[in-house]
Amino acid sequence: MNAGPIVNPTPTTPPIPPPLDKGTLGIFYLVPSYHQEPAPNVGTIPGVTNDYMQGLLLRETWERLERTDGVLNFDWLDDSIDACEANEKLVGFQHEPGIQFPRLV
Repeated sequence: MNAGPIVNPTPTTPPIPPPLDKGTLGIFYLVPSYHQEPAPNVGTIPGVTNDYMQGLLLRETWERLERTDGVLNFDWLDDSIDACEANEKLVGFQHEPGIQFPRLV
């Protein structure tokens, strides 16, 4: 019995799944920060440009935001939010309470 010529199938690559819908919560990157000096540059974190990463959770201490009594510095936070917005990422912010944490907050 002749089964005919042997045919080798053409290899195919598996399809890449589409990025997650921005309306759902998926994978979030926890930005290392607590007392890290210098503050991490969120724009260089691979998660910011990864289509499968839905957003970043920015974690910070009051000491970085108010290094001098009464003088607030939100530069790191502003830059981080700008980097996330430029890459269409959701942003969360977590503040670590501590001895320097003001009672009014």
